[in-house]
Amino acid sequence: MAFSFSIIPGTCIPGGANVEEDNSYQSINKKADGVSDKRKVPVMLEAIKTLIKSKDVCVLSTVSGGDPHCSLMSYITDDTCREFYMITLTGTKKYRNLEGNSAVSLLIDTREEDIDRSRKDIRALTVSGVFHKLEDPSEEKRILKQLIETHPHLKEFTESGKAKIFAIRAKAFQLLDGVTRSHFEEVD
Repeated sequence: MAFSFSIIPGTCIPGGANVEEDNSYQSINKKADGVSDKRKVPVMLEAIKTLIKSKDVCVLSTVSGGDPHCSLMSYITDDTCREFYMITLTGTKKYRNLEGNSAVSLLIDTREEDIDRSRKDIRALTVSGVFHKLEDPSEEKRILKQLIETHPHLKEFTESGKAKIFAIRAKAFQLLDGVTRSHFEEVD
């Protein structure tokens, strides 16, 4: 898995603000087989992962026939924050939309903790991704256990027999940091 890092400088966002370029990198020394490898790693990728891991609720956006549909969802991720796991009833509009159009968007934000501060400090992460079903029963069982551990309120829901775990594979991340700074990470 590789990440490519790009910024969208000079981009205008709603409200007329210009997006500032941020070339924030940190140098690291990685030793593999005793050999030093000096590389530069985007700091923003780590900030994105930290935001994802600090939250456990997102807005899932799906589309069917050109009509968007948003759902508030509890989630967990894999260690890389590239796979998001959720559960829903299979008879819902959301699940029908996912089966008909696998392209999705997730929104994860900091509005709850930034409520007492200025709105200009709110961070909002948009994750562009693709829906896929879990095919391996052992993987599904492992993820279900993690989902219930993280979200105990879902236990009764999962016991209904009509709920299905699914995954969203991230393709790109766009972090809006305040109202003028945008950072884009594409996942290869």
